[in-house]
Amino acid sequence: MNVFYVLIFLQVLLESFPISSSGHLKLFDFFCLNFKKLNISDLLPKDFDHFLHGPTILVLVLFFYKRCVFMVLNIFKLYKILFKMLVLLFIADAVTAFFYLFRDFAIFKLPLWCGFLITALLLFSLKFCNPKQLKIFNVSKAVYLGLAQAVALLLPGVSRFGITYVVARWLSLPAKKSFELSFAIEMPLITAGFLKGLVYLLKSDSIFILFDPIFWFVTLFASVFSYFGFWFMYWLALQKKFWLVSIYMIIPIVISLIF
Repeated sequence: MNVFYVLIFLQVLLESFPISSSGHLKLFDFFCLNFKKLNISDLLPKDFDHFLHGPTILVLVLFFYKRCVFMVLNIFKLYKILFKMLVLLFIADAVTAFFYLFRDFAIFKLPLWCGFLITALLLFSLKFCNPKQLKIFNVSKAVYLGLAQAVALLLPGVSRFGITYVVARWLSLPAKKSFELSFAIEMPLITAGFLKGLVYLLKSDSIFILFDPIFWFVTLFASVFSYFGFWFMYWLALQKKFWLVSIYMIIPIVISLIF
């Protein structure tokens, strides 16, 4: 059961960093198989990883609460802008969903280290990204972000947060806007995933997990660290030092090559 709680902690914590949480969980799975002779998928109820998006949703709401409150209080003044934004976000997620539906028809599958390497190179490219003229979010950019998000969902080791932020920056969007959009286009997806996971959990014999105080303690503990992780990434983005995360990616690349 200790492995189960470690898995929960990692799942919640790593969502706040552009390093591919799913890729790191695969590394953790490889570690358990090689050293503990344990398959972590046997420990989890069906779609439990989706259920663990719940804490991420809560952390994001707390992180962006000022922005959300401002929009709610000014909804009648900003309704045109908000409607346009919702349409653009819908386009981005529709593009992602379209390609994700055909994930089983992928011609090839990259090894995990390749996905980590792609993430590292994308993040490092930000060192050279300094758009002279900042632009606005429009339909074409929504499509590009949707495609970027689809790539992350289809290729293990490619960070969804990382690739969408990098693409937004190379599309000449401001750092703050790029950061916000990366999670704005993710929110509908993880909310749907959370609800799906919750339904399966409530219908399964594993519902007892919801009454486990250790589970809630670990989840809360990880969520606190995740919240400060978001702030740290936000600070790096505003300081134009986001590319420094690429240095860390050397570690999972090497480990994935070993395993």
